[in-house]
Amino acid sequence: WNPFGIMLARLFSAASTIARSPLQNALGSTAVARAAAAWVRGVKTNANDLRAGNIIEVKGGMYSILKAQHTKTGRGSAFIQLELRDVKTGNKSQERLRSSEDVERVIVTKRECQFLYEDGDMIVAMDGQTFEQIELPRALVGTGDCYLQEGMTLTLEERETEIFGVSLPDKVKVKIADGEALKKGDKKSGAYHTVKLENGRSVAVPQFVGAGDEIIVNPTTEEYVERA
Repeated sequence: WNPFGIMLARLFSAASTIARSPLQNALGSTAVARAAAAWVRGVKTNANDLRAGNIIEVKGGMYSILKAQHTKTGRGSAFIQLELRDVKTGNKSQERLRSSEDVERVIVTKRECQFLYEDGDMIVAMDGQTFEQIELPRALVGTGDCYLQEGMTLTLEERETEIFGVSLPDKVKVKIADGEALKKGDKKSGAYHTVKLENGRSVAVPQFVGAGDEIIVNPTTEEYVERA
């Protein structure tokens, strides 16, 4: 009989109980495992509560919401018009949901990395915390790859250690390569005209903006934000 050994065993047992989270102590390990699995899969969310930036599962695919517009028909039925981006291919699409519908909103973890360089069909970024260099398929960025700039902060979206989304900053400074600005005294119809950027993309900008000007663009929606 060793009283000192028994005391140590009791201390280790108590420490183990304390180390467990309150949720584990209350529900037990099995319940916590089930809750964790449900958390990883996602949560059912009413379409009315969807917002830009959410990741959802629709028709077997995973999509990032670019825009969510609430509309109402003459008969009183409410709908949510979504502009989506496939997180794997970068392709954009439209989806309309009834406001009463429930969809699976994917729970993701996000981390920031610094864009370093492009390498064919891949891009290379560096984790700001671990300094690990990460190779990512260019397709994860979609059409936003034209707006990549050295040193830019990228947000990686992960689920179960799989990276399935790369987001650029909401605002990127770019230069207009081609497109005449409205001269003083000129009269043109429409508040906007289309110009070509140095990266080859075309965007609609106010008439007073033209070639040589630097502007701020949302790289995800490719919309003009303001003059730089």
